[in-house]
Amino acid sequence: MRKVKKASRTARILNLNAKNAAPLPKKKNKSANLRNYSFLTNTMNEPFDIEPFKNEHEVIRLTINQIKKDFGMFGLDVDFPIDMNMVYHDLFRELDYHISGLLTGNVQKLSALLYQIDLNEKTILKAWEDHPEFTHAQVIAELVIYRELKKVLFRNYYKHYKLKNLPEE
Repeated sequence: MRKVKKASRTARILNLNAKNAAPLPKKKNKSANLRNYSFLTNTMNEPFDIEPFKNEHEVIRLTINQIKKDFGMFGLDVDFPIDMNMVYHDLFRELDYHISGLLTGNVQKLSALLYQIDLNEKTILKAWEDHPEFTHAQVIAELVIYRELKKVLFRNYYKHYKLKNLPEE
């Protein structure tokens, strides 16, 4: 019962803010990494540094696949050419497009998607407050990319973590 109330509260908040959808600003820097997306991530306090991983092609590929998988669970096809010179721009544009559509057309589906991705309400609201110069869809797209990158890094860390490194009892 608690999850239903939380989802409906998030849906109400998203509904109230759905009017802020606007076209994307032009990106000037088109480098082959995810370092470009930092308008939110520079202000977030994290216990580890993800910066060194943002330019690794394998991490970028895995992050894109994770985003495709999560969006695909809700019937959203995240499809764009994999041009490593414009990977962030293409990914951000595609996610902004889908999120804008969900904000204006199906807020409940967006809430379920954000729950699947594991983006909590407090993070989204704080990012909206801290960055009023961006549309709500742009802020959510940025948070989605950041969260999916963290998922990939955590999965990779624990995949290679050896239990033999633990001290014996």
